[in-house]
Amino acid sequence: MKYSAGAAVVLVALFGAVVVRTAWLSDDAYITFRTADNFVHGHGLTWNPGERVQAYTHPLWMFLVTGVCAVTREMFASAVVLSILVSLVAVLVLGLRVSASPRGTALAFLLVVSSKAFVDYSTSGLENALTHLLLAVFAAVFFRGGFSTRKVFLLSLVAGLAALNRMDTILLLLPALLFALYKARSWKGARSMALGFLPFIVWEIFAVFYYGFPFPNPAYSKLGAGIPAAELARQGGFYLLNSIRIDPLTLAVAAAGMAVVFLRKYRPGLPLAAGCLLYLLYVVRVGGDFMSGRFLTAPFFIAVALLSRVRFKNAAVFGAVFLVAAAAGALPKYAPAKSGPHYANIAIDAHGISDERGFYFPYAGLLAAGREGPPPTLNREAGLKARKEGGVVINHALGYFGFFAGPGVHIVDPHGLADPLLAHMPAFYDPKWRIGHFARVIPGGYVETLRERKILIHDKNLGEYFRRINLIVRGKLFSLRRLKTIVEFNLGRYRHFLDWELYRFPPGTR
Repeated sequence: MKYSAGAAVVLVALFGAVVVRTAWLSDDAYITFRTADNFVHGHGLTWNPGERVQAYTHPLWMFLVTGVCAVTREMFASAVVLSILVSLVAVLVLGLRVSASPRGTALAFLLVVSSKAFVDYSTSGLENALTHLLLAVFAAVFFRGGFSTRKVFLLSLVAGLAALNRMDTILLLLPALLFALYKARSWKGARSMALGFLPFIVWEIFAVFYYGFPFPNPAYSKLGAGIPAAELARQGGFYLLNSIRIDPLTLAVAAAGMAVVFLRKYRPGLPLAAGCLLYLLYVVRVGGDFMSGRFLTAPFFIAVALLSRVRFKNAAVFGAVFLVAAAAGALPKYAPAKSGPHYANIAIDAHGISDERGFYFPYAGLLAAGREGPPPTLNREAGLKARKEGGVVINHALGYFGFFAGPGVHIVDPHGLADPLLAHMPAFYDPKWRIGHFARVIPGGYVETLRERKILIHDKNLGEYFRRINLIVRGKLFSLRRLKTIVEFNLGRYRHFLDWELYRFPPGTR
């Protein structure tokens, strides 16, 4: 065991060297950072101050970043260091508490250091790093001992925190949770599960009360845009193909992890393998993402955990597997091993999917820092200029621009990610839509409404629709009228005010 622990520490250090070399912060991360900055400076959990909108999708990660920022009063280095530390702990837990043998540990570290997606999103400022840590802890608990009520509680607590970190992560863990509950076979087990999910339940109650909605604003914007399910699923298929093309190891490992469990009939791993499959089906169903590999790191990490449980008794077989994995990780053009301070890849494929680290690394990469001033440099000057001018502006570049524009600028986002009205309107028809970027028609008089703080929207019915939304996001928190409106809005009582066809197919788009 000493050898295993010592080897794990050395391999974690090597993984850390790769992550430091590739560290960066994405534009989307700065959407969350604007909320964190507002909260630290007394503007509440808001994106546009005075307007309660949950523009972030990862509450637990947001609070962690906010806590660090409150101490350091700095964002870039703080978020990078935090991401690196969380990722190192996640991989260390994988090697010391999940892996079943030194060979399993060595293979696990080779796989995580060779996956472009996993390395890219071990930093980025998004929630992936914390998701990986919570998945590692869940796997460590799941594979240890029997299924007592205490274990059901621990699994539920970790799963609840994972859902609090990103809600759809629960799909990965749901089969394992149900299996644990079945093995416990008692009302105490069900009670333990409910207690474990208490932090998530409390957050949901708070979110409905404070923001008015159970889901983050981007969820309504992306999933309610009006794109047919078949088109989204087709795009999801392209998302997987993009990963195979530029990062073949990640999906291959996910498939191998599931295959080994099913072929070897490794019963303890079946629930987690089923979770991987369920999650991948979900990724396809929602159309994937515009960030290559971002939604694949979680199932990849679970698959690595499953593979690390395999006991390779034959040294020759293990050596062959190790060499194949090493080659698959090192040979691709954009492999982590080939990344350096000048890494860049601005290409966006035919289906709107991009190498986000390649696109933003020159502006917000840790090793690229200092070339054009403190990072991020993209949209920094534009944001600072907007900060001086103030007022209401329309801008689709929310992240870097929004953060540097500061709380004195109200930003209207045509994609609806941070706008409460536009998120609940359909995207206008565009046969060349890009996943995650569904633009809305800015209603006539909407900008004037925000500037004057009175309803000047030309469409009277839409004005009534906005009146309800405005009461939810700006009204007095404890107003009974507001609370009643929250309930009725979430039940769909005000949909008749929204002319879906008009805004989905405005004149000239049919």
